[in-house]
Amino acid sequence: MSHIIRRLIFYGFCLLFVIITPCILLYAQGYGFDWQKKTVIQTGALYIKSQPKNATVLIDGKIIEKTPCLIKHLKPNQYTITVKLNDYHSWQKTLKIDSNLVTEAREILLTPQSPILELLPILPSNQFKLSDNSQQIISWQKNQPDTIDYFDFNQYQQKQFKTANATIDQFNWSPDDKKILIQQKDTWFLIDLTNQKTTQLTSQNPNQSINKIIWHPSGNNKIFFLQGTTLFQQDLSSNTLVKISDNIFDFTIANNSLFYLKEPGYFLYSTNLTGENIKQLTIRPILQNNIKKTNLVIGPNGQIALVADNLLYLYKRDDRIFEIIQNDIHDAFFSPNGKKLLIMGPNEIWVIYLDKQTSQPQKEIGQKDLIVRLGQPILQVIWHPADSSHIIFTTQDAIKIAEIDNRDNINLSDFINAQNPWIQYIAKTKKLYFTDQQKLFNVKLN
Repeated sequence: MSHIIRRLIFYGFCLLFVIITPCILLYAQGYGFDWQKKTVIQTGALYIKSQPKNATVLIDGKIIEKTPCLIKHLKPNQYTITVKLNDYHSWQKTLKIDSNLVTEAREILLTPQSPILELLPILPSNQFKLSDNSQQIISWQKNQPDTIDYFDFNQYQQKQFKTANATIDQFNWSPDDKKILIQQKDTWFLIDLTNQKTTQLTSQNPNQSINKIIWHPSGNNKIFFLQGTTLFQQDLSSNTLVKISDNIFDFTIANNSLFYLKEPGYFLYSTNLTGENIKQLTIRPILQNNIKKTNLVIGPNGQIALVADNLLYLYKRDDRIFEIIQNDIHDAFFSPNGKKLLIMGPNEIWVIYLDKQTSQPQKEIGQKDLIVRLGQPILQVIWHPADSSHIIFTTQDAIKIAEIDNRDNINLSDFINAQNPWIQYIAKTKKLYFTDQQKLFNVKLN
């Protein structure tokens, strides 16, 4: 090889180095070339995380990567992102990729197409209540409204308890799961499972009925009850009675504190569990008069919501007032992390953001997003226990799971087909229990 040829090869490599090196450096810094526009552009990236992981990520129909993954060097544009996994419902959303930014979808929950169900050996009607240890259940049959069915899964024993011939309004397990409070209209019954004894609780004043009873958090021998408009604490073992306050319309217990609405005006107060250290939390009365029904909801971080005659109020701590948020509401639930409020209407579900959400999708304090609107009634709603980004709700023919990320479409799947299902989640077993045609099943969620 001649000296001239060697020199030409050397200069050629130098020229390639001069041309290629800046391109490599620009590519490493997130730049690309748009061949259509014939110009250099700054690219973006996409981060995808799913549960379960190792799902296939497709961008505009092309297989790219497995989750979790960071996909770099995407031109600024709208892309259809699909996440697929065998035997699971697919997730799909159109997301925008911006220059020099990472678009994220971290809370993708893939639901199984055929979840594994366990049939339990009891025949409830349309409602039931499991104990917190998930080892005992109480239910009743529609054609026997005076009979309570009890089943112990540990001993595989089934028993029946007689009460009044009336529709059951609510069940309340004691903190140690050894006693049950049952309300039937204006009558309350106490069932002691240790001696299989049923006792009707009588009010102190025969002219006033017991409106509400809540177990004392310390154990199964103390209760708080509202008789007429007077709130009492009672020790069931010694029958000791202590008056907490008068003119009470409703009350609840949370975070080892009593919260109650006081008439007139429905002012909100809090005390410790002995009725001491009284604090007036609101300085203005609620605008609505002659309220018939209320539900106080306390969040894990001390937030307070009030559903009063289908109006939703949210407590503003700094202003010490209740503010009307929305009407035609049946119930409200704080998320497990306390940063969101789930509200349920007849056929709609909304989420209100109580804190600024800096992660994607970014949300402002007070932002309200419509998650679901159906042409049929929504029966129950709970937060999915996996995170504070998904919900479980029931309709007349299915149990459904939906995300709350409202960028583009909301991913919603029919988790289980069931007729008028009644659901309850037990954290200890990580299982969802539900009824379907007078059969009781459970399914593991996470």
